[in-house]
Amino acid sequence: MAWVEDMNGRFRVRAYGPDGRVATMAWCQGREEAVAFAAKVPRATPDRGARRERRALRLRERGHAVGPLIRPGSDPRLEAWVTAWRTGLRVNAATRARYECLLGVHILPRFGWMRLSAISRAEIRAWSLKLSATYAPSTVASILALLSGILAEAVRGGLMPVNPASQMGLPRPRRADWEVPDPAAIAVLAEVLEEDWALLVLLGAYTGMRWGELVGLHRCNVHLTGAGTGFVPFIRVDAEVGALHEVGGQIWLGPPKTHAAGRDVHLPAFLAERLAAHLQGHPYPFVFCGPRGGWLRRSNFQRRTWAPALTAARERGCAIPQVMTFHRLRHVHKSWMAEDHTPVSLQDHRLGHAPHGIQGTYEHPTPAMVTQLIADLEGRWKRGGTSVEDRFRDRPRLVGALTPSH
Repeated sequence: MAWVEDMNGRFRVRAYGPDGRVATMAWCQGREEAVAFAAKVPRATPDRGARRERRALRLRERGHAVGPLIRPGSDPRLEAWVTAWRTGLRVNAATRARYECLLGVHILPRFGWMRLSAISRAEIRAWSLKLSATYAPSTVASILALLSGILAEAVRGGLMPVNPASQMGLPRPRRADWEVPDPAAIAVLAEVLEEDWALLVLLGAYTGMRWGELVGLHRCNVHLTGAGTGFVPFIRVDAEVGALHEVGGQIWLGPPKTHAAGRDVHLPAFLAERLAAHLQGHPYPFVFCGPRGGWLRRSNFQRRTWAPALTAARERGCAIPQVMTFHRLRHVHKSWMAEDHTPVSLQDHRLGHAPHGIQGTYEHPTPAMVTQLIADLEGRWKRGGTSVEDRFRDRPRLVGALTPSH
């Protein structure tokens, strides 16, 4: 059950998450809005495993032994060491789930029963070559990176003299060429969808926002009007609850992917107009939601909406790459900004990336940069998007009934 807290005139909605932690679900301007939002927050299903891990971590931090007691100089089996290694692991839920999958499917079945001293570099190399015959290079690289990280911790803990999995020298996966769709192609992809989901696609391409940031967007973080002649509409990605997370069937609001991802994303006029009309079309707190206001699930959207939309767009002769996930819309946006010579500092800020290098240290986005970027995006839409929109205005959308529901 969610509750409301008054934070000096702003109202914070909080609730317990699946792991038992208290999470901020939304910030609202008025108490009535906050109370209404709190009433619609679903009760989280307890994740007992995550709660046990949190308790174990607390005990470990207080100096208590957790699981098998492993002293420097001992020679535990890898499975026992992994149990101890897990208790100090601080990663997000998605990364933890990925690690558990790689451990359960690949690493522990092969090496879990072996003493750390018995794990040799030759065995790891032979195993990696066997994996390479079945799995993609990126998958093999992920498996070996995880094993190497686990064994590196064992070395630091005084359990092994060297890490036998370090620097295996596997060939790097070749990055396939990928043709960036132009604005006309993105417009066709959007126009085969119902208006709500067309807007979701256009926002992905013209803002570069992540899937979780878009489907976790609360209407109180959409700012379409403001004082002053120079006001530019924007979306605020909340640093605490700015993204919807979905792991292992659990779904919850939480921080976006990186510390730099809490940001303001400015909108071109055509997107602001569509977004305003969309918000007037439903009363629910989240901008994109199911028929009854529930959160969207990525798998449902992929199966019911995204894949059929790609097929329909290609049938219309649209040049959509064979590999085209929703996340690739971020690639599209980044490439468009590079074509338009948008300063790197603004590119990083807009995509929620931490600045890097000397340029990232000394160059900062300015209002003039934002104004130019918005003009460039509006120009792209007018050159490619509106012509497609006019051409297909009177034709039925092919993916109209495929709405992704929670």
